[in-house]
Amino acid sequence: MSTVVSTLLTLAQVKILAAYLLPGAFGMFAALRGFSLLVSLLAANGFPQLLVRFLPFQESKKQFMRAIGLSGVSFFVPLFLLTVFVFVVESNRSFFFDFIPAGWLQTAGESSELFLWFYATTLGVTLKLVLYGGFNGLRRLPAQVVLEVVSLAVQVAWIFIWRDQLTLTRLFMILGVTSLAACIAGLPWYFRMLFREVAPGPATDTGSAKAGIGYREYWISAAGMSLVAVAFTDVDRYLLSRVLALEILAQFHIGSRLLRLTNRFLSVPVLAFQPEISRLDAEGRSQSIVSSTTVFFKFNTAVATAATLSLVALAPELILLVSNARYEAAVPLLRILAVSIPLTAMTAPLTAVMKALDQVRRALYCDLAWAVTYIVLLFLLGGAWGLMGAGAAQVSASIVQFALALSLSRFALGVGGVMAAVARSAIAGAVAFAPVLVAGVLMAPSPAALAVKLVLFLLSLVLFRIMLKTLGLFTSSEREALISLMERRGLGPIARRVV
Repeated sequence: MSTVVSTLLTLAQVKILAAYLLPGAFGMFAALRGFSLLVSLLAANGFPQLLVRFLPFQESKKQFMRAIGLSGVSFFVPLFLLTVFVFVVESNRSFFFDFIPAGWLQTAGESSELFLWFYATTLGVTLKLVLYGGFNGLRRLPAQVVLEVVSLAVQVAWIFIWRDQLTLTRLFMILGVTSLAACIAGLPWYFRMLFREVAPGPATDTGSAKAGIGYREYWISAAGMSLVAVAFTDVDRYLLSRVLALEILAQFHIGSRLLRLTNRFLSVPVLAFQPEISRLDAEGRSQSIVSSTTVFFKFNTAVATAATLSLVALAPELILLVSNARYEAAVPLLRILAVSIPLTAMTAPLTAVMKALDQVRRALYCDLAWAVTYIVLLFLLGGAWGLMGAGAAQVSASIVQFALALSLSRFALGVGGVMAAVARSAIAGAVAFAPVLVAGVLMAPSPAALAVKLVLFLLSLVLFRIMLKTLGLFTSSEREALISLMERRGLGPIARRVV
């Protein structure tokens, strides 16, 4: 439910911005926001992943002092790095913000406080990245969800109140204040949980327990992954500001935002999956790791295939829902981007297991392959073909990433078994949602077409469950494992209805 609420709030935010900002200003906001995320991710520098990896083990072994020390370092070092990065950026402002046309800020009526709130937003996001890594490591995801949903709700309400006087300065003021407020509220909450859950008890640390890999070795790979992860965020808006006009960049932002929200919804179980794998590994339950990965892989593939067909069919209506007629050029882009959804969904469990089982470098190689492919093709194809080239770049990168993840993983099913699981899972989603796709391709956008698509979509949901059972995609034990995993994200009832 929380994921649905946060998704709706994000869509509402995009809708307001698309309605009350000119496309050029919207594109500028997307570029600045992308650069803010770039600095935040560089400052976080792998420490959220360090918390996700080691806190489950320390909680299991009651290594209280180690957990406190790890948490302290994980907050202090990113703050220090952020200070350095802000100094570098401010010392070279003309270089890092060269995508802003000369005189644009003055013409647009922006305040000199814009960059102050830009850095405040960057600080808040950096702290949130580390804080959420800690909550995830303690497997206390509801705390993270509450903070994020409340923060997002306040953002949307505030933006709506100021909708007639929106400027980039005011937008970054809203983002900065809400992000910092979430951190101020979340930090005491996190450390109280840490004291309660990892406090020494019957399993007090004796010093002989091993996590399987040292902090330094894991952090080196995690830091590399955090650099690569930059390409998976809105940072691409910052890069595209070099090759696309700001008005075209706004179109890309709309289509890409819908794709990201779809992937965010589909990746909800991943937040519970990796810490669970770390816990199972610490307890020596290797067979449970195999079964959990298998069921998660099959479920992801089936649902992602269904989501792809639905997104392609409903693309015109979705673009109008979250924006307006000025952004209709994003429809073909969204349809191209939708092709990457199953590839991303299939890659996620493979790389999550790598990270959980101390095979971080393999996961790094997979993400690096995606990032390099995407960034190179983004400049080549985006500059040549505009929006369609940017979409093709992302799909190509996803293909490369999945192929490499499959070759590097030690998944017990093997390549042949994985491909067989992919085929059966994809068939379940494709057959069930084929009627929606056909309607989307053959019917021109209209109220009547939308009604037909929605009716077919509801029927496809029923057919999807029938296909899963007909193909025997999940055994009874796999079904229970999946439900147990989904319950950690509050999605147990939905999982029961689907499988």
